[in-house]
Amino acid sequence: MVRSGEISEDIKEKIISYHKSGKGYKSISKITGLHKSTIRSIICKWKTLGTVMNLPRSGRPPKISTKVKRKIIKEVTKKPEITPKELQACLALAKVKVSEVTIRRTLGKLGYVREYETENQCKKD
Repeated sequence: MVRSGEISEDIKEKIISYHKSGKGYKSISKITGLHKSTIRSIICKWKTLGTVMNLPRSGRPPKISTKVKRKIIKEVTKKPEITPKELQACLALAKVKVSEVTIRRTLGKLGYVREYETENQCKKD
């Protein structure tokens, strides 16, 4: 079978039900089309944890919470020409310390793109 990321929870549940009904790794492997070691690891995970759901992964927690994102969106919709420096000052009043770069990245992820005038546009006006 081609590598395609994570296995859906439905398939994992089927594997567990086949295992409970007494089928072996080899027969489950033929039925599902997955490798025996994959079947074994799913069953071992189910036996140790009691679930086949994907567990949360480790990683750095986000610097800006959803509450702060909502505040940024509110400020930008209220005043579209606001700069990241001004947003940083607004957030500092709310006791949230973030850099301008973080604010710029967050705005980009939220779909807010700042348009700058080029020299040609300035000459036309």
